[in-house]
Amino acid sequence: MSALFFLLVAVHLSSSFHATDSNGVDKLQVHLVPHTHDDVGWLKTVDEYFYGSNNSIQHAGVQYILDSVIPQLIADPTKRFIYVEIAFFERWWNEQSDKMKADVYKLVQGKRLEFINAGWCMNDEAATHYNAIIDQMTYGLNFVEKTFGSDARPRIAWHIDPFGHSSEQASIFAQMSFDGFFLGRVDYADKNLRLKQQRMEMVWRGSKNLGQDSEIFTGVLYNNYAPPQGFNYDQSWKYAIPIQDDPNLFDYNVNETVERFVKAANDQAAHYKTNQILMTMGEDFHYENANTWYKNLDKLIKYVKRVSINILSSIQFNIMYSLVFFVAICTLGLAFECNFNREVKNEDKLQVHLVPHTHDDVGWLKTVDEYFYGSNNSIQHAGVQYILDSVIPQLMADPKKRFIYVEIAFFERWWNEQSDTMRAEVKKLVQEKRLEFINAGWCMNDEAATHYNAIIDQMTYGLNLVEETFGSDARPRIAWHIDPFGHSSEQASIFAQMSFDGFFFGRIDYADKSLRLKQQRMELVWRGSRNLGQDSDIFTGVLYNGYNPPKGFCYDQFCTDNPVQDDPNLYDNNVKDTVERFVQTTCKQASHYKTNHIILTMGSDFMYENANLWYKNLDKLIKYVNDDGRVNAFYSTPTLYLDALHKANQTWELKTDDFFPYADCPHCYWTGYFTSRPALKRYVRLNNNLLQVCKQLELINGSGTGKNGPTSDILRRAMGVAQHHDAVSGTSKQHVADDYAKRLAIGAAECQDLIADVLGKFTVKNSGTQPPDLKFCDHLNISVCDVTEQNKSFTVTVYNPIARDVTTVVRLPIASSAMAVYGPHGKSIKSQILPISDATKQLRKIQKQASTSSFEIIFNVKIPALGFATYFVNSTTSSRLKDLFRAPEKKFYADADEMSIENEFIKLSFTSDTGDLVSMTDKSSKVTTAVKQAFYWYNASIGNKQSKQPSGAYIFRPNKSEPILISQGRKTELFKGPLVQEVRQVISPFVSQVIRLHPGQRHAEFEYTVGPIPIRDNWGKEVITRFDTDIKSTKLFYTDANGREMQKRELNFRPTWKLDVTEPVAGNYYPVNSRIYIKDDAKQLTVLTDRSLGGSSLMEGSMEIMLHRRLLVDDLRGVGEALNESGISGKGLIVRGKLCLTLAPPQSSAALHRELGELMLLEPVLAFTPNSLTFNKWTSQYNSLHSGLNRELPANVHLLTLETMGDSALIRVEHQYEAGEDAKLSQPVNISLEGLFTDFEIESMTEMNLSANQLLKDKQPLHWNIKTRKEAGKKKKKMISRAATDLNVHLTPMQIRTFKAVIKRHSNTLSRYYKN
Repeated sequence: MSALFFLLVAVHLSSSFHATDSNGVDKLQVHLVPHTHDDVGWLKTVDEYFYGSNNSIQHAGVQYILDSVIPQLIADPTKRFIYVEIAFFERWWNEQSDKMKADVYKLVQGKRLEFINAGWCMNDEAATHYNAIIDQMTYGLNFVEKTFGSDARPRIAWHIDPFGHSSEQASIFAQMSFDGFFLGRVDYADKNLRLKQQRMEMVWRGSKNLGQDSEIFTGVLYNNYAPPQGFNYDQSWKYAIPIQDDPNLFDYNVNETVERFVKAANDQAAHYKTNQILMTMGEDFHYENANTWYKNLDKLIKYVKRVSINILSSIQFNIMYSLVFFVAICTLGLAFECNFNREVKNEDKLQVHLVPHTHDDVGWLKTVDEYFYGSNNSIQHAGVQYILDSVIPQLMADPKKRFIYVEIAFFERWWNEQSDTMRAEVKKLVQEKRLEFINAGWCMNDEAATHYNAIIDQMTYGLNLVEETFGSDARPRIAWHIDPFGHSSEQASIFAQMSFDGFFFGRIDYADKSLRLKQQRMELVWRGSRNLGQDSDIFTGVLYNGYNPPKGFCYDQFCTDNPVQDDPNLYDNNVKDTVERFVQTTCKQASHYKTNHIILTMGSDFMYENANLWYKNLDKLIKYVNDDGRVNAFYSTPTLYLDALHKANQTWELKTDDFFPYADCPHCYWTGYFTSRPALKRYVRLNNNLLQVCKQLELINGSGTGKNGPTSDILRRAMGVAQHHDAVSGTSKQHVADDYAKRLAIGAAECQDLIADVLGKFTVKNSGTQPPDLKFCDHLNISVCDVTEQNKSFTVTVYNPIARDVTTVVRLPIASSAMAVYGPHGKSIKSQILPISDATKQLRKIQKQASTSSFEIIFNVKIPALGFATYFVNSTTSSRLKDLFRAPEKKFYADADEMSIENEFIKLSFTSDTGDLVSMTDKSSKVTTAVKQAFYWYNASIGNKQSKQPSGAYIFRPNKSEPILISQGRKTELFKGPLVQEVRQVISPFVSQVIRLHPGQRHAEFEYTVGPIPIRDNWGKEVITRFDTDIKSTKLFYTDANGREMQKRELNFRPTWKLDVTEPVAGNYYPVNSRIYIKDDAKQLTVLTDRSLGGSSLMEGSMEIMLHRRLLVDDLRGVGEALNESGISGKGLIVRGKLCLTLAPPQSSAALHRELGELMLLEPVLAFTPNSLTFNKWTSQYNSLHSGLNRELPANVHLLTLETMGDSALIRVEHQYEAGEDAKLSQPVNISLEGLFTDFEIESMTEMNLSANQLLKDKQPLHWNIKTRKEAGKKKKKMISRAATDLNVHLTPMQIRTFKAVIKRHSNTLSRYYKN
């Protein structure tokens, strides 16, 4: 990098320069010139331009430009900058401290801040009189000389924007001792000719009278004064393409950037005569955030130097940063009223906690990478790296300032790019509680579509990175879910168990919020679990402004609110008005709260790329408000606030229900996203399954997160990102949803490699034997698997991630019907052959799967707990087509009005003419319910007279309350065999279904296929399936909270306010993360889902679940595109999924749906390999059966986590029943982990909180006084220390216990395998 970035070129009238491959001075020398062109008035006044006010006209604030650039120059001696307009500079200079003035003086002396032109303004050359030109130039130039000395005298005249150029101006500049004159505008024809003739530079004799005394070297700039196309890195340029140089990045663009730059430089050089060219890197009012420029210019210089041109540059980097986070306090009493008596003690005044923050979506309108790097800004201007770059130096510079940060997925990436010096500074800030991590999960997860297993994983991943990097003192105490669209009781319970003391969020139902504001009930204690009681209590606050600043006080670079303009000589001085507005605004907010403390969230989405704008104005705001004396404003932290709150000894409301559903207007229910992007929702759930297997085997293998092989880390990160509230929720743009899926696919592939490695290693009996080459089939749901279709003999190795033996059904595509199955001991296993359905064949064709199979083989497998079993499928000499049974097409039975399928537990009956389901019987209890299942769609609203609100990715709003029946009849086929009885139904061209019963199973399986949803009629559609029964459910139904506790729902009812029923369908929809049921005294019908969906019960005895949505308009919530997924075919997304139904008396239903829910969450993982060996030959080399446990865990205990954490094992066990659900299984249970695992022993273990970032014995929850008689005087139990060698665990209903364990691996693992 070189100095000024201004160039005087020695020009010869010769051939133009051509780049060569030579070294040294013969290379093309590219001078990068960071600059800003600051009009002294144009679209705004001089004052407006300086202060950055009236930004609705044009975003520009000159004070912030200089604030931003100067520290960059101070920090890096290789960088430089030029400045022109002294009218602005002098005003900025007068506001600076003596220290800053000394630093700037040093920069000028070192020629790193260089004044160019340096008139009071950049004058016009047509309408100006020479007298006035001389005066204004003299005024500016003499200010420079007086302030910085004669060495600072400018040598370059710089008229880049005037609209034509005068000979007299050239003569004046020559007489003022300027050596060069550069300009941007000449006539287009003149410029065109000069470019062709390489005459862009010359000597201009301005006066025929003065002759040589009026000569000045003059250059016409190539790009006027803008950067070359594609290299504008300013924050205001929405098309900026930052340099993304992480080699692991999907959008890595270093090579492409270098190639474009070299081409641009050579194109420009072709029009000039020397090997020196100048590129103006800036434009009108650029460099408010100099970091975005310099960070990219540094990279540009670095990477371009690899090729045959040199870059000479003068650039500098400056960031300023501040931290404030707030936890609100309240009491159940009268609202606080401001007292404007300035004599009141300071502590009795209204205390205003200002909270600078940024909300950084881990994907939404742009991908994670695009958001971090700040690329694709034509969609949304946002660059997270620049936010952190900007804020941290602010904190370093001023001990009064603080800032909070939330999303560790972004922070970790930024942290990994920092120098040791910067890391040390950041650690100091964190230790001083001035940079405070809040929430600190990998993302800010959704609360409707996320499963508790995945929530715990992503929170643990982020929180432990904070602990490992910054120590236990950095542990966040505040949960911060300011953007999710409704809030779950399970989320509150999880946060309480993770040692959070407070939980703040931004969105609750508009009617709920209105009532809470009136009643001063915006803060409360939330009990997330009725089973865990006080252990799930967390103080909770609803933020007043969502998470935005109050109106009129947004000081971000993209806000249009006026800055604090405090120059007393200023025409637009607004200090008095600003203070008055602030006092009125804060006192109005305080009237809705109970104490004299309120919170103002000073930030919003992706704010603080230029932290200086915020902090400069917040500093002034605090100063002048506190000088006024009516209220007290300050920066605060969550810790300080919460400690003060705890001392207040107030009494709080207790909440025990949740905050679903969320609506932000009477016709705007955010219940559509419960189902949006159902394929992505399934893929997320599937990868959670795979991740648990991957982590288990990683620990069992002892590989940890080794550097030499596959690990679980990529999938952990991808799954963490996928829990974000715009990811699994289905509310991102399409290309972002594709990116989420891509990340999951990459992580899944690596985990499959790990699983194959570990299982392969564990199957081998002798060290010299080559492990089997295990493969995975990702499309078994559409009967596609290369290994099973293309090989006559193959093995199936099935791993069971559950801590009990599992028997399940395997269904594989095969090319021939002549196949047989053998078990791990070589015995023949009963199997059944079925033809692949026409619907599946058509689906494979649409999905572009080159499958050759016509049949499926079905067989049962029994897999040991936490172990694997290998099954052998071989070709036989005779076909088994005769085993197939296909019912007649017209009727199931010639002499019957109905048909049925059944096993020893369940009977399903259907009509013989239409094939409709009519009843379901539980044989064990002899309970039968009439049940009719049908498929419908709701026409999606596009707005009407009542409201313009359409249905979209977030919003569900049907245009009528009655759905449209998709079909009156259905084409039906029946297959019965020893292992499955199934009814195949084609309901319509875009809906089909298979209903199955397997022997030994207590549930019926409904596998649906929906799509492409037709849209030729220009109506968006929301497809549901509905089960109508004779169950006397009244208005009640039950849905799960994130896969755990069940929540009672009542039609058209809210527990804490009176519901105005404006949307009778959408307003009664709730998240169905894993199950929904209705019941009466005699029977309970439960529907379990394989992914998160939306559902309801809109009339007695009825349950409906939304399966798929395809919409044609955006719902006006920011995404800016319709939820119209095109799928692989481009004709629309096809979704295949599974519902499982159980019927039983209510008192025995939990035993069914809890066990089934666990099996659906953690399905066995199948791996395949072609096999040419006989059974005896295979088992002489390989183990075919292994259990990871010496004994099974009880039926009510779930092994939630088994993974590596540093040098320890992280183990979570949970009681998976609620109190009172089952007479036996809801009882507390004792287990021992001693001798439990076959591959290792637990030597000792330490109990942790749920997120494993605090010793449980150190967890000291804050006690809150709760307004309920039962809770009066009660205090939470103290945590009791346990001996590290105590391996016994007691579990109460819904309790999760977390341990870090020291383990010792067995020296001879293979000796513990089952012998065949």
